[in-house]
Amino acid sequence: MLTYATAWAHDNGWMNVSITNQEEFVDGTWNIFRYKNGLYLQQDLAVRLLKDFGTSNAEMAREFDVDLDVYGKCDISGVHDSENEPCPRVWDELRKTWTDEWKKHLEDVEIQYY
Repeated sequence: MLTYATAWAHDNGWMNVSITNQEEFVDGTWNIFRYKNGLYLQQDLAVRLLKDFGTSNAEMAREFDVDLDVYGKCDISGVHDSENEPCPRVWDELRKTWTDEWKKHLEDVEIQYY
């Protein structure tokens, strides 16, 4: 049914995100790292998903207008320059710790990335 719905959407000029292997988003086969703002990223998986999206929607994507007031103003985790921190530092009364305490336990590869 989903294949037919996808074909119908393409025929009717709708954009589609086709995810052929849903398990790879949760099974840990792609590298995961925590960005400096605390969000977890799977950069290689995201690149592949966006390339697939671009390939399957290339004709429509060529007609996109790009808002240059927004373009290039988001970091790698998708947070816009004018937005608040997605994982702000706050005191957790229950655990008696700061919410960014995890930064003290970064792996070497994470420290080098910053």
